[in-house]
Amino acid sequence: MPDQAPHYDAVVIGSGFGGSMTALSLARAFKHRNRDPKEKVLILERGTWWTTPVPTVQDREVETYGFLQGQGQPVQYWPSANSFRGFVDLVTRCFRRKGNEDGLYDMTNFGKRGLFGMARNDGVSIMRASGVGGGSLVYSNITIQPPDFIFDDPRWPTQAGWDKASRDAYFDLARDAIGRSVGFALQQREHARDPQVPAPPPPNPVNTGLSNIVTRSAALDPGWREPSTLPGLKQIDPAKYPHPERPHDLWIDRARIFQLTMSELTADYGTVDSAINDKPLDGGKAKNYCERHGRCNVGCLPGARHTLNKQLQGALYGSFTGDPPAGLAGFLELWALCEVQIIRPRSQGGYEIEFWRRDKDKPKRKRAEKVTADRVILAAGCVGTTELLLRCKDKDAMPGLSERLGAGFSTNGDYLAFLEKTKYHVSLTRGPVTTSFAHFNAPGSGNGAQPERFHTIEDQGIPPALASLVGSGVPLLQSLSRGRHRRGRLYTLSAIIRYAFRQTVATVRGLFTNYRKRAPQFGSEDEYTMQMMC
Repeated sequence: MPDQAPHYDAVVIGSGFGGSMTALSLARAFKHRNRDPKEKVLILERGTWWTTPVPTVQDREVETYGFLQGQGQPVQYWPSANSFRGFVDLVTRCFRRKGNEDGLYDMTNFGKRGLFGMARNDGVSIMRASGVGGGSLVYSNITIQPPDFIFDDPRWPTQAGWDKASRDAYFDLARDAIGRSVGFALQQREHARDPQVPAPPPPNPVNTGLSNIVTRSAALDPGWREPSTLPGLKQIDPAKYPHPERPHDLWIDRARIFQLTMSELTADYGTVDSAINDKPLDGGKAKNYCERHGRCNVGCLPGARHTLNKQLQGALYGSFTGDPPAGLAGFLELWALCEVQIIRPRSQGGYEIEFWRRDKDKPKRKRAEKVTADRVILAAGCVGTTELLLRCKDKDAMPGLSERLGAGFSTNGDYLAFLEKTKYHVSLTRGPVTTSFAHFNAPGSGNGAQPERFHTIEDQGIPPALASLVGSGVPLLQSLSRGRHRRGRLYTLSAIIRYAFRQTVATVRGLFTNYRKRAPQFGSEDEYTMQMMC
């Protein structure tokens, strides 16, 4: 450990949504306050950089990987195979575990582990990201503004600054920060308050900002319902389908079937805002755009998603084409593969941060380092931040932490469901992971809404690499659920063995019968989930 630890004005732990927004905003403020980089921000990120291994519109020779390496950064490729080989690559290389500390997906199980790590925990397992860009690397890219009635609840603060106009302004700020950039969003609002502040450069009209992807290919006209049932919603029009010219056959099957069905149940439904580039109808200069691969959660091969690693790369290094860093050079640094262990207050003020820095070539190797800072922002996610604070409390490193720290911890209220043998072909592997939503028991949804029972339903796609696993694995999960209360772990183990045996026998049999009639084992990944809704 060095004798003199480097000092920063602010250290941000984590590079996800909260960390990137805070670090970029602070660095920008420091720049405006000082012409020379006297005040600096450091981001400590435990994961590595991730990028696509295939050519894109903007990077036809796949130069981004080498460009980041040239900056001394550790970098990995997304898993690219859209078959079961992709699933194997995902599990063996991309899951973070002992011996593979630079993996992207971190599966956290609470409680004691039983058979296969899942039989004796407390029922909660959390998949979280470990990489530059944090959760933006693995989320479904969607933003849905909650209905206003949720914030009218008396449990929310009522003081000035939380009225509808203020909330809407923050939602608009978030949309621009996610869909364009943090710098663009802040400068646009500064210019609105003070015309002497220069307006931000106009965004590229082709495909910046959030988009509404529901058609089979880019630049097709969705033919929205006009007017929509509620202001601001972009909806399929049930009155136009079916139609002699069938205009909505251009829609992705999953989006079309979902919205047509939901239109019979609620008035509050529509297309999600997606943080994904798409090529709009007016043409123009091409940038990366969605190619409907359906693999948002496992890495976008066309490079169309607005993941935060792109904003951070642009701010820190620019691009391989020669674009300079976005004006924050010297004011912002990011250290990847640095996992914070302890934060301690200093007697002279500020904090000391101890962390492990991993070797970028052999991440199993690590060495202890530390930095000091005037201020520390914890943005390591709900699990990572809580874990870090609990460790500080356990080691008496941070006095004054509440006894309630870690209590009242709750998951999202999410439930994943599969409907098999659907009447129509749904094609789960096509399009972005999520295209549409429907609100129930909101004031605008109709049918005698009961707001205390408000909930949202969204469609969900399946990446092709997981399609064969899901298509054949759902029956296994159903079998396990039927037997979990009868014979416990022995039943689970026997069910898995029976399932593996049947699949092996079917595959071998298919080798000898396929010439007469194609065996199911030789169907494509698309066919495994063609008549299944998620």
